[in-house]
Amino acid sequence: MVNGWYTDVDGNTYYLWTEMDGTQGRMLTGWNWLPGSDGVFHCYYFQEKSDGMRGRLYQNTHTPRWKFSQCGLVPGW
Repeated sequence: MVNGWYTDVDGNTYYLWTEMDGTQGRMLTGWNWLPGSDGVFHCYYFQEKSDGMRGRLYQNTHTPRWKFSQCGLVPGW
């Protein structure tokens, strides 16, 4: 089963739950605090709307309220 960070053929990045708690492999949506490659937890946002892109990490984009970096982080968090 695939879990952890996953990038599809179109370049969209997702996070599939890694814990072996009965929900392993579950695609995350909304705001989530996850460990980065530096071992520090960072806040990421994954598409919630079920529009064919559900679970996609917001990267290098912005909303009216938030700006997301290339790696999906909200600067300052």
